[in-house]
Amino acid sequence: MKVLTDNPTLKPSWPPVFSGKNRVKRWQAPIQADLFSPIPKNTPGYYRFAVMGDAGSGNKMQWDVAKQMLDTYEQTPFASVLVLGDNVYETGQPRLFQKRMVKPYQELFEKGVRFFPILGNHDNVKGHGEQQLHYWGAPRFYQFSQGPVDFFALDTTVFLPGYADCFDKNPFTAKKLAEIQMQWLDKALENSKGKFKVVYGHYPMYSSGKGALEKDSIQKFRKMLEPILVKHNVDLYLAGHDHHYERSKIIKGILHIISGAAGKLRQVHHEQPVYPREKVIIKNQFMLFEVKGNRLIYKAISKKGKVLDEGVIQRK
Repeated sequence: MKVLTDNPTLKPSWPPVFSGKNRVKRWQAPIQADLFSPIPKNTPGYYRFAVMGDAGSGNKMQWDVAKQMLDTYEQTPFASVLVLGDNVYETGQPRLFQKRMVKPYQELFEKGVRFFPILGNHDNVKGHGEQQLHYWGAPRFYQFSQGPVDFFALDTTVFLPGYADCFDKNPFTAKKLAEIQMQWLDKALENSKGKFKVVYGHYPMYSSGKGALEKDSIQKFRKMLEPILVKHNVDLYLAGHDHHYERSKIIKGILHIISGAAGKLRQVHHEQPVYPREKVIIKNQFMLFEVKGNRLIYKAISKKGKVLDEGVIQRK
């Protein structure tokens, strides 16, 4: 499995050196030391993956969704989980890593389910994003494959470094990281052989959320990223950030889904947006995807196990 970066400074190492009350203790080795080893084909649920976003509240909502994820796994196993950012509220404090990122999902980790995380704006402040990446054992952006699906994980916080003070390094560093990501994503998508191409980042490109990026910011972000996805026929873009479930109609060949309600909820703008919106649900949820032949089947599942939405992405 290839880590999608040619820049060695972006790869994690261990142990990092941090000081103060938010230091990462030496015994806290990466929770997934084998993050990028291939997932064996005999893994239960090899053709399924789950998705959760904005989970790290530590409250009952997070634990309820985590429990339902485990209950779902027991009936319908999945080999991996895409983690869409804002994994530790409010500022990604390392002292909360164990409570917010490990304990709610402990039994899934023990069953060998692989978690593939990205950073959200709440993770990537005060330098804590770097610490969290070390703890996950993950680089800032990367690719991996699972069966016929190629996944591309992005750190979208560097695209808008001024938004919510989410990137505490200088703007030049953020700009360079964004440029590197776009170049690398363009090349990686071009070389992708997967039947399905799934890109995920914390920030949505289309959203009805009241907590959505300001209009100018979301348009700027979309202008940077969308052309690359369209160019390479990406099937699906997954995002969190807004604390609800939302599915667009197909936009320029791409389905956009927000799954940001694994630990928090927030209201949306109910008036019809300028983009073609298909479904909005304000309930705690996660998602389950399954590949069957040329179909990528998806379900949004509530914390009580109810299917809130479902559909199919069809490949010829």
